[in-house]
Amino acid sequence: MASLRKPDRRINVEPDVVLDAVRAALMHYGRSEKLAIAFSGGLDSTVLLHALVACAGAARCVAFHIHHGLSLHADAWLAHCATTAQALDVAFDSRRVNVQAVAERGIEAAARDARYAALNELCEAHAANLLLLAHHADDQAETVLLQLLRGSGPAGIAAMPFQSHRVQREVKRLRPLLTVPRAALEAYAAQHALQWVEDESNQNLQYARNALRHVVLPALEKYFPAYRKTLVRTARHAADTQQLLDELAALDLPTVLHAASTPVIRINTLSDCALSWPAIRELLNAHPARVANLIRYWMRQLKVPTASSAWLDDLLRQLQQHRVGQTLRIEHAGYYRLCAYRERIWWETTANNQGASNSAHDDQTGRVDVELNVLHWSGETAWHLPHWSGTLRFIPASAEAIASVSATLLSSAPLSARERQGGERMRKTRGGRNRTLKNLFQEADIPVWQRHVPLIYVGQDLLFVPRLGLNEALERDTETNGAPRFCLIWQEDK
Repeated sequence: MASLRKPDRRINVEPDVVLDAVRAALMHYGRSEKLAIAFSGGLDSTVLLHALVACAGAARCVAFHIHHGLSLHADAWLAHCATTAQALDVAFDSRRVNVQAVAERGIEAAARDARYAALNELCEAHAANLLLLAHHADDQAETVLLQLLRGSGPAGIAAMPFQSHRVQREVKRLRPLLTVPRAALEAYAAQHALQWVEDESNQNLQYARNALRHVVLPALEKYFPAYRKTLVRTARHAADTQQLLDELAALDLPTVLHAASTPVIRINTLSDCALSWPAIRELLNAHPARVANLIRYWMRQLKVPTASSAWLDDLLRQLQQHRVGQTLRIEHAGYYRLCAYRERIWWETTANNQGASNSAHDDQTGRVDVELNVLHWSGETAWHLPHWSGTLRFIPASAEAIASVSATLLSSAPLSARERQGGERMRKTRGGRNRTLKNLFQEADIPVWQRHVPLIYVGQDLLFVPRLGLNEALERDTETNGAPRFCLIWQEDK
């Protein structure tokens, strides 16, 4: 059962190292910068919060608590954290998160992802650009050893960085206590008579980290008493190695990027960054390890979860055997898919990773016959088509816009969304000839699995095909009645 803990007065470790570490970590930051701390209420974050107030003052600090709801004592922990922050005169805020474990990753990873997402939101709400985390030397040593036992490469063995740079919406993270042993935190707590809560799950030996902490490391310490410093140093060496590997990958990446003459819009594509299969194969023939390093780097840039060595070896084998014209789709981590088609290689998210969003439905919606997917257009800006998981948007066009259609044509007959039946034809360019959609999709390098799009008709005439554009066979350039014109844009649900 979780309970409040008081420090052990018998601890004989110098506690000043805690304040020294916090002061050193804050030297590179301005005196006016707001300091946020992830405050669980446990020993580590309680010590860090107290030391932070001592070094920087309570006015600069704000404590954030994340309520995971995984323990029966979660409400009590929240109350304790709020009381502790109030006693230190520190601003306090909290968030409740709903942790849904994914079979491939487990409850710990799911809780961690939810926690950091909530902490980022709290930092943004409180205009805090720096988030302090209470990981210490024992945590780092455990992480390094776990990664070694899992067969991880340098990126994994590097474990937790002392400081992580801001990426996209993520706030910068700082770990001031990363070289400080837990014993020093206990000594600091004893010196200042601090109280903290104990999470009962930390005693559950079913979790690999707990088994390592309570069973393996005490035995290891008998023969290697300096294992903490040694493993922390190993993490630093691995981080240096990984930095060099990343620099090599950053040099390789531009040489294998696919330079398409015309942009190709793909469903759920993670980024516009596609690799050239011929360039990858050429590099693969000469330097397989270099390609593996490049793929790992590419995945990290796109925030795709780390792949196992077995998965990566299989990927390289399939890329080696891949031929132009073949389709390659490799699932990864339940939510991601690596695709290769023609001369391109890219990442997509799968349907399971598409969060519900209302952004596509915020515009005015017209009168729609759901069964027939019919819209009687009268100026609507969006037409949501759930069957195809997307929205057709009507964007006002400038007078100079070529790929646009007049309001007169849009309202001349009901618009309908239909499935492909085969044999449909359209004219892609003015003055060109009618061609089958199949040929046009092939020419545009649109993979077969991405051709499930609605065909938009006005009356009985094909008007628009997502990823191909407007049908120029309707001779829209003859419309000179001065009516407003619109560009049609297909937007996938996200």
